[in-house]
Amino acid sequence: MNKVVYELFHRNAVENPEKLAFVDKSLELDWQHAFKLVVIISREIKKKIKETNPSQSCNMIVVKGDGSVLHVLLIFAIILGRLVYIPHNRTLDRNKDHQFNKFPHVEVSKNSIFYLNETWTFERLENIEWVEQKTFDTHEVPAAFYYTSGTTGVPKVIVNSDTNILRGAKFVSEALHLKKSDVIAGTLLLDFDYGVNQIFCALYLGTTYIAAPFSSTDIHWLKMVYKYRPTIIPAMPFLIENYFTQGEKSSFDFVRMCTSSGAPFTKEHANKVAGLFPKATIVPMYGLSEGFRATIMPPGEYESRPSSVGKSIGDTQIRIVKNGFEECALMEVGEIIQSSGCTSWGYFEDLTSTEEKFVRDPDFPNRLWIKSGDLGYLDEENYLYINGRVESQIKLFGIRISIDEIESRYKQIPGILNAVVIPISANETESNFGVAVVSKLTLDEVKKSTFGLPREYRTRNIQIVPEILGNYNGGKPDRKLIYERYFRD
Repeated sequence: MNKVVYELFHRNAVENPEKLAFVDKSLELDWQHAFKLVVIISREIKKKIKETNPSQSCNMIVVKGDGSVLHVLLIFAIILGRLVYIPHNRTLDRNKDHQFNKFPHVEVSKNSIFYLNETWTFERLENIEWVEQKTFDTHEVPAAFYYTSGTTGVPKVIVNSDTNILRGAKFVSEALHLKKSDVIAGTLLLDFDYGVNQIFCALYLGTTYIAAPFSSTDIHWLKMVYKYRPTIIPAMPFLIENYFTQGEKSSFDFVRMCTSSGAPFTKEHANKVAGLFPKATIVPMYGLSEGFRATIMPPGEYESRPSSVGKSIGDTQIRIVKNGFEECALMEVGEIIQSSGCTSWGYFEDLTSTEEKFVRDPDFPNRLWIKSGDLGYLDEENYLYINGRVESQIKLFGIRISIDEIESRYKQIPGILNAVVIPISANETESNFGVAVVSKLTLDEVKKSTFGLPREYRTRNIQIVPEILGNYNGGKPDRKLIYERYFRD
């Protein structure tokens, strides 16, 4: 078993046995109870795998979960048992020949684990004898697979280690100044590194974790927030745009921090957070799925640098480069690369993509840097700023423009609730684009409202859409799907 995970559970169970550890709409577990269940689930899964695969070693488990407490405990149990947690991916699932189809599949739903033609209900797990673990393995192993977002094609599978997962919890907890008394709202899916980090932060600190994912059809996340009064709410700009509706300011004044990763906050995002959680400090973060969190805005400093995504955390290093490894000057825009920290092991069974993304420092060949594909710059105090994507630039009238800039201008137009730019190739040297907008205005009214924009930001190819379609993790607009549905001729 994983010694560190076991010891963290054991510590929390001994120091705060009756403290609420994990809760969803139907389960409330204290740390002592959660500890015993995780050990039981881990032992039962390993036993079942050995029974069904006696002649081969299988250490990978594909999990289709619902974000519930039992889903959380299953992830801990898999990593505790030195197995590999693979989240179910519906995009990859369409490929019947995908390599993950050969591994055991588990589904978590309605407080039951469905595994290898068996159903493990919560009550059944309660009745299994708990035995304290005496021996541990301490070498580093692959522990979890995550996915790139897949907005431009098939998601790539990222391999991360048990060491990195635990280091990530330590780095984030320390950079955010999280406290043992905090209550974390588990609003994100557990299929990606950011969501998994939340549960490990709870384990690392011994805090309470509320399972209330935004996208759940069974759980009203705001009702769970009101009931259990979390102090930490994680989100992302796309989720803030879609799930943060105005509420009574006095209702949610117990939230002290709203964290975000994936893109900088805009004024609109900040206003939505303030409208729903009036006392919350805004804390932008930045990181790659391939390298986990890289920067965090020190709590309380957002107002002085609202366009920044913070400073590097732990032993993570950030560079801004051009022409390969040539380092940019301060305030000069280039590609963001990161090293050390929680650098993953690369892409599963994809050496070519790994070697393209993970590059060696010419001065120190044993050191790897991850190419982000993001444009940005560092200021004189090493705060990081994002300027869009390298591949998200289009060329119009001989000018290179970031599609993020165009989107931002459309979102500022009164009456437009949301907007996404869809790049469309025109020829080898010039690009075109369409804009999908969510608006109560008519199409003619939207087009007239763009007359004041710079020429290169205007297009006749505008579509009114009911919503901005997101990829399956609900984190980013799915430009490929939006193009196929609304802009393909």
